[in-house]
Amino acid sequence: GAGCLARLLSSRPGRHGLLLLLVGGLVAGVWFTGEPAMARDRFSLLTAWLCFALLVAALGLGPWQALHTGQPVLNNLLRRDLGIWAALAGLTHLVVATAVVMQPAYFRAYITGPPANPLPGWAGWIGTASIVAGYLVGLIFLMLLALSNNRSLRRLGAPRWKRLQRAANLAFFLTVAHGVIFQVIEGRTRGWLAGLVVVSMAILLLRWQARRAVAAGVV
Repeated sequence: GAGCLARLLSSRPGRHGLLLLLVGGLVAGVWFTGEPAMARDRFSLLTAWLCFALLVAALGLGPWQALHTGQPVLNNLLRRDLGIWAALAGLTHLVVATAVVMQPAYFRAYITGPPANPLPGWAGWIGTASIVAGYLVGLIFLMLLALSNNRSLRRLGAPRWKRLQRAANLAFFLTVAHGVIFQVIEGRTRGWLAGLVVVSMAILLLRWQARRAVAAGVV
């Protein structure tokens, strides 16, 4: 029941186990639902949105707590675990998109723009920047994974460790930028694009309010 779920969520092995079941179930559902020939494309899309959702949860948890306590959050294990899974999903997406989905014709769409280009002149440097942003996010995720342990926290010290962890904010902004360009290329300029923008703005607003609460010392 609810008590069992609460006990699972209160322990790191339990949280990782639940996340593994959740992600595994989603992957299985996406892989075996629909045309087999498009399974890898669906898997790539799933890992991209999983990365975004988990990153939003990880970046939103600390500000949410700070907003209600008036105190900054240094090291929240739930936030760290969500961040680990966000990084794993993002790196999986990077590998799949590079090795499987990004065929030459598709890759060129990032450079030349889609056939019915909704933003004439946007291709070229914006498309290239979107590709570069994806790989930069991958490098940031690798660094954050290397830091997501107590040994790194003790070795670096809390202030320096926290400064390095703020690279997650850069990863978020680059992920959003990459995602927006991707939605335009794929022609998903309505619900998907709107959802991406709205959730991103909500996270920015939450973080801004949390900083105000901490500065004011509101409890």
